[in-house]
Amino acid sequence: MAVFAQDFTVLGGSFSEVQSRKICRIQDLALEAGIPLIGLNDSGGARIQEGVRSLAAYGEVFVRNVMASGLIPQISVILGPCAGGAVVLAGADGLHRHGRRQLRCSSPAPT
Repeated sequence: MAVFAQDFTVLGGSFSEVQSRKICRIQDLALEAGIPLIGLNDSGGARIQEGVRSLAAYGEVFVRNVMASGLIPQISVILGPCAGGAVVLAGADGLHRHGRRQLRCSSPAPT
Protein backbone atom coordinates (compact mmCIF):
# COMPACT_ATOMS: atom_id res chain seq x y z
CA MET A 1 0.00 0.00 0.00
CA ALA A 2 1.02 3.61 -0.55
CA VAL A 3 0.46 6.23 2.15
CA PHE A 4 0.70 10.02 2.31
CA ALA A 5 0.05 12.32 5.26
CA GLN A 6 -0.68 15.95 6.01
CA ASP A 7 0.60 17.11 9.42
CA PHE A 8 -1.38 19.87 11.12
CA THR A 9 1.60 20.64 13.39
CA VAL A 10 3.54 21.92 10.35
CA LEU A 11 2.02 25.18 9.08
CA GLY A 12 -1.46 23.93 9.94
CA GLY A 13 -1.08 21.04 7.53
CA SER A 14 -1.61 23.54 4.73
CA PHE A 15 -1.38 22.17 1.21
CA SER A 16 1.55 23.44 -0.86
CA GLU A 17 2.88 23.06 -4.38
CA VAL A 18 5.77 20.91 -3.09
CA GLN A 19 3.40 18.70 -1.09
CA SER A 20 1.31 18.28 -4.23
CA ARG A 21 4.32 16.97 -6.15
CA LYS A 22 4.99 14.42 -3.41
CA ILE A 23 1.36 13.27 -3.22
CA CYS A 24 1.13 13.07 -7.03
CA ARG A 25 4.25 10.89 -7.10
CA ILE A 26 2.74 8.55 -4.49
CA GLN A 27 -0.52 8.45 -6.47
CA ASP A 28 1.35 7.61 -9.68
CA LEU A 29 3.31 4.83 -7.97
CA ALA A 30 0.15 3.35 -6.42
CA LEU A 31 -1.66 3.40 -9.76
CA GLU A 32 1.29 1.84 -11.63
CA ALA A 33 1.66 -0.91 -9.01
CA GLY A 34 -2.11 -1.42 -8.60
CA ILE A 35 -1.89 -1.01 -4.82
CA PRO A 36 -4.24 0.80 -2.41
CA LEU A 37 -3.63 4.48 -1.64
CA ILE A 38 -4.24 5.77 1.88
CA GLY A 39 -4.28 9.48 2.76
CA LEU A 40 -3.92 10.62 6.37
CA ASN A 41 -5.59 14.04 6.28
CA ASP A 42 -5.12 16.75 8.90
CA SER A 43 -5.06 19.96 6.88
CA GLY A 44 -6.29 23.52 7.00
CA GLY A 45 -6.52 23.60 3.20
CA ALA A 46 -4.44 25.49 0.64
CA ARG A 47 -1.34 27.37 1.77
CA ILE A 48 -2.54 30.93 1.39
CA GLN A 49 1.00 32.28 0.95
CA GLU A 50 1.27 30.40 -2.36
CA GLY A 51 -1.98 31.76 -3.72
CA VAL A 52 -3.14 30.31 -7.03
CA ARG A 53 -0.15 27.93 -7.26
CA SER A 54 -1.46 25.99 -4.27
CA LEU A 55 -4.94 25.80 -5.79
CA ALA A 56 -3.54 24.61 -9.13
CA ALA A 57 -1.59 21.96 -7.22
CA TYR A 58 -4.88 20.62 -5.83
CA GLY A 59 -6.01 20.20 -9.43
CA GLU A 60 -3.05 17.91 -10.17
CA VAL A 61 -3.98 15.69 -7.22
CA PHE A 62 -7.69 15.66 -8.15
CA VAL A 63 -6.92 14.56 -11.72
CA ARG A 64 -5.05 11.57 -10.32
CA ASN A 65 -7.94 10.80 -7.94
CA VAL A 66 -10.22 10.55 -10.96
CA MET A 67 -7.72 8.49 -12.99
CA ALA A 68 -7.37 6.00 -10.12
CA SER A 69 -11.10 5.79 -9.39
CA GLY A 70 -12.33 2.24 -9.89
CA LEU A 71 -8.80 0.94 -10.47
CA ILE A 72 -7.26 1.05 -7.00
CA PRO A 73 -8.82 1.60 -3.56
CA GLN A 74 -8.38 5.17 -2.33
CA ILE A 75 -8.96 5.55 1.40
CA SER A 76 -8.92 8.78 3.40
CA VAL A 77 -8.50 8.91 7.16
CA ILE A 78 -9.55 12.25 8.68
CA LEU A 79 -7.34 12.87 11.72
CA GLY A 80 -8.17 16.52 12.36
CA PRO A 81 -10.11 19.45 10.98
CA CYS A 82 -10.02 19.53 7.17
CA ALA A 83 -11.07 22.59 5.20
CA GLY A 84 -11.22 23.75 1.61
CA GLY A 85 -9.50 21.50 -0.94
CA ALA A 86 -8.58 19.05 1.81
CA VAL A 87 -12.27 18.14 1.92
CA VAL A 88 -12.25 17.20 -1.76
CA LEU A 89 -8.98 15.32 -1.29
CA ALA A 90 -10.77 13.33 1.37
CA GLY A 91 -13.49 12.39 -1.13
CA ALA A 92 -11.89 9.03 -1.86
CA ASP A 93 -13.50 5.61 -2.26
CA GLY A 94 -13.46 5.11 1.50
CA LEU A 95 -13.57 7.67 4.29
CA HIS A 96 -12.87 7.21 7.99
CA ARG A 97 -13.20 10.02 10.50
CA HIS A 98 -11.23 9.47 13.69
CA GLY A 99 -13.29 10.70 16.64
CA ARG A 100 -15.31 13.89 16.17
CA ARG A 101 -13.29 15.32 13.30
CA GLN A 102 -14.76 17.93 10.97
CA LEU A 103 -14.83 18.43 7.22
CA ARG A 104 -15.50 22.03 6.13
CA CYS A 105 -16.06 23.24 2.59
CA SER A 106 -14.81 26.67 3.71
CA SER A 107 -13.23 28.22 6.78
CA PRO A 108 -15.10 28.18 10.07
CA ALA A 109 -17.27 31.21 10.85
CA PRO A 110 -15.22 34.13 12.20
CA THR A 111 -15.50 34.77 15.94
